[in-house]
Parts: sequence; structure tokens; C-alpha cells
Amino acid sequence: MDSLVRAAAIVVGLLCMFDTASYSTGAPDLTVLSKICNGQQFRDKNTRKKVDNVLVQVINNAPDHGYSYYASSDPSNPTVYGHAACNGQLPKEDCVWCLVAASDELSHDCPKNPVGAQVHLQDCRLRIVDEDLSYLNFPPSEIVEPKNEL
Repeated sequence: MDSLVRAAAIVVGLLCMFDTASYSTGAPDLTVLSKICNGQQFRDKNTRKKVDNVLVQVINNAPDHGYSYYASSDPSNPTVYGHAACNGQLPKEDCVWCLVAASDELSHDCPKNPVGAQVHLQDCRLRIVDEDLSYLNFPPSEIVEPKNEL
């Protein structure tokens, strides 16, 4: 998770340096309102890739999908589900910035392969769980296939 999230943070940082006009409204409020980790971890090695890929998908897609995006890993056991949402008043780049900060909060305070974790910052929130979120009447999830990177 760290390498993919850090790569996303670098991209956001570069956007900040080269496109300051989109940040004229100010930075997102990264105040932590709540953070929950259930303390359990997925045991297999492939789950780390699933968690990372779901996080990347929800972080990258939330700004372009109404500031709220749901994704799930491939349906093999265990399936990982994720959700990211931002304050709709934020510029898209600030939404990504906030979600990367939320992901960093999770990576610092939760187990490496969290079965369930969420963080709510003032301007965004991020959630990873092992249960289907469809019972909450969310829009259909996008299936995210793990990528073999290295």
C-alpha cells in the first residue's frame, strides 16, 4: 500500500507545483475526525495487493464520480471492498490530496492488511472492509483486478 499511495502523493505534489491556479481556494482540511482499525489482518500475501489496488481505485476515481466512489477486488476469497468520498466543494486535485492523506493515516495506525479500517478527515473519508457494502444501497461496485508490479 505504501508504494502505491506514495506514488499517488508524488503525482499530487507535482500537480501542486505545476498547477497552482487550481489550489487558489486553499488546501483541504486534513483534521482527523475519527479513525478506526478493527485490529484483524488478512493472512494471505495476495490480499496486500488487493487492498492496495482497491485504495488506488477509490482514491483516483472519487473526484471524477461525484466525489464518492466504491470498488471491490476480484471476487476470490477474500474480497476487499473500499469507499472514498470527498467534500464536493473541493477542487478535484484537493480531493485526491485529502484521500492520500487519509490513506497515510490508515497505513500508520492500522495493521498491514486490515480486514476493516476507516478514517474520516474533515474534507474526506476512506474505508476498507471485508464485507459487501451493497446492503447499504451503494451503487454497483467496480471490480478491480490485482496488478503484478515490481
